[in-house]
Amino acid sequence: MKKDIKIILNNSIKAITSDIDKYSEHPGKDFTRERKLPAYTIIQFILNMEGNTLNAEIYNNFPLSRVRMSASAFVQQRDKLKPQAFKALLHEFNATLTDTKTMKGLRVYAIDGSDFCTPLNKDSQWYIPNHYIRKDGQEAKGTCLFHGNFLYDLLNKQYMDVNETRDERDGAIRLIEGIQHPINALVIMDRGYSGFNMIEHCNRYGGYYVIRSPLTNTIKEISELPDQPCDMDIEVKVSTRSQQFCDIYGYRKINVHKGRKEEYSDKTSASQWDFEEKCLIKFRVCKFMINDPDTDKDVWEVLITNLPRGKFTLKGLKRIYWLRWGIETSFRELKYAVGAINFHSKKDKFILQELYAHLIMFNAASRAAAAIPATNSDKGWTYAVDFKMVVHIFRIYFRSFNKAPPDEMYADMTRYRHMIKDGRHSMRLLKPKSAVYFTYRVA
Repeated sequence: MKKDIKIILNNSIKAITSDIDKYSEHPGKDFTRERKLPAYTIIQFILNMEGNTLNAEIYNNFPLSRVRMSASAFVQQRDKLKPQAFKALLHEFNATLTDTKTMKGLRVYAIDGSDFCTPLNKDSQWYIPNHYIRKDGQEAKGTCLFHGNFLYDLLNKQYMDVNETRDERDGAIRLIEGIQHPINALVIMDRGYSGFNMIEHCNRYGGYYVIRSPLTNTIKEISELPDQPCDMDIEVKVSTRSQQFCDIYGYRKINVHKGRKEEYSDKTSASQWDFEEKCLIKFRVCKFMINDPDTDKDVWEVLITNLPRGKFTLKGLKRIYWLRWGIETSFRELKYAVGAINFHSKKDKFILQELYAHLIMFNAASRAAAAIPATNSDKGWTYAVDFKMVVHIFRIYFRSFNKAPPDEMYADMTRYRHMIKDGRHSMRLLKPKSAVYFTYRVA
């Protein structure tokens, strides 16, 4: 029997709103009077917002005129709610996932960052000025760019956590430290995260990790590896003490300013190091060859890990790192299927509310899609449910006035399928993106 995701999500909302003072701007005052928009209704409505204008969103979700409110009334009510309410709801909803998929008993996570263009607001904490001067003497418009760091469950297709720092390494460390039951966790990261500080954080968080390492401008022992498949253990002694001390006792010097920047030249790059003065860092390094989809040529890749060699072979590590691409495709679905490129305000607080809401709806739609098995045609093609239609149908079903049973929702979703075409790829075309402005929304 397929689960009723709507009931599960609504129960999670009730659990958050049962202690609404914790997430109110003015505890003991906000959400105390009987109104058309209590906290429960506001959260449910924001979860269901798509890419329409605000008035159209209100009309679609409140078709009865006697319960429909004005856009101004809605904005005033949502202003009483902290974004932390939606972050807590994300964790509450994630906790209801019981039948989790694992790989050899490990939940497989990926960490990566992604940018979201938000409506232009010079007062935003994410505003980036453009210092280009136009011909009329005026400075060109800047942009607002929100950067999120995400922890994503690759096998269950669920966003587990997010933070907003622009320092991706610092953001990744916070995400790793927040993982529950780390002993059963495997975290995969791309080559932008490699470094002694990150490796040691991963060694100490209590679980497993796989980090792709660049071949140049990297750890000395990795750059010196021969161009042949290898699987070896490496130990490096590092220290933040003086260069003389490091030379005498055989340590690798880590330059950490820590308020002593005057002791270093301007050309000396500072490294992040969060541990003791002297440390022995141990890790496993695997080097192998893969086919680069952009150039269609064979290239060497290196992975840093602490996975046991007897349980995870070189071939197995290739498969594990291949899974990481799931977070990249999830960003595309989050932005263009769920609609995380559409915001209904310039205000940072409201943007955070809607971003967390999009993550929750992505997770809910993923659970619904996972309950619909793929089918095979007579010609041997495999057909999976269309995720964009799953999101659309679930949102219609999630509206408070919709009383249709879950079987009807799943039946509708099953009608929309697309062919799975594994192994296909095309060159990534990078071009600047901008926010979808309010005047260009669908009516």
